[in-house]
Parts: sequence; structure tokens; C-alpha cells
Amino acid sequence: MSPEQIPVALEPFRQVASPFARNIEGTGLGLALVKSLVECHDGTLEIHSELHKGTAVRVMLPPQRTNCRRTALSA
Repeated sequence: MSPEQIPVALEPFRQVASPFARNIEGTGLGLALVKSLVECHDGTLEIHSELHKGTAVRVMLPPQRTNCRRTALSA
């Protein structure tokens, strides 16, 4: 998606038209829900996107909102 389409993708029930997107499936809630959850935890959501190149989404939570514990995946 283009950088101008990011605000649309963050709105509930909105989808960005793309030749790579499925036109039938999905409700358009994914990014809107993630944004709401992150903001409820005093975090931030960053989205960087270039048309026809890709999109990167970064979720950042403040340290006091995380629970660091070792798991089999982080060992």
C-alpha cells in the first residue's frame, strides 16, 4: 500500500485495494484492532509502506507494560 493509504487501513472495516489483496475475505479489522490494543497499553504502532515493495509494522510497548520471561523460543 502507499503511505497515503495507511490511514484508511487503520480505520475499522476499511480495506485498501491491492492486486495482492483478496477482494472477498477479511473484515478490515486487523490493523484497527492492533492499533487500539497497543494504544490501550500506552504503546505506539508504526507502519512504513512503499507501494509494490512491502509494508512493515512495528509495535512498541513501554517496559512497564511488558512481562519478560524466558521461554523455549527465547532461550
